[in-house]
Amino acid sequence: MFELTVLFGAFAAFFSMLGMNGLPRWYHPMFSWERFIRVSNDGFFLAIESHDPRFTENGVRELLERTGGEHITIVHED
Repeated sequence: MFELTVLFGAFAAFFSMLGMNGLPRWYHPMFSWERFIRVSNDGFFLAIESHDPRFTENGVRELLERTGGEHITIVHED
C-alpha cells in the first residue's frame, strides 16, 4: 500500500507541475558544453536563466566576477 501511495504522489506532483508550468524541459544547452562534461565533486555549476527583463549578460558577468566566480561563460540556446 505504501508503494502505491508513493507512486500516486509522484504522478500527482508531476501532473501538477505540468498543469502549472507547461511541459518540463528535459534538456538544457549547458549540458553539451565542454566544461560541463568534466563536472566532478570538487566544483559546481551555476546556471542563470535570462527570462527576467532586468537581466543583462554584462551585469551578471560583473556580479559573478566581483564575488569570486571563475570560468564564467555565456551559453546561448541554439
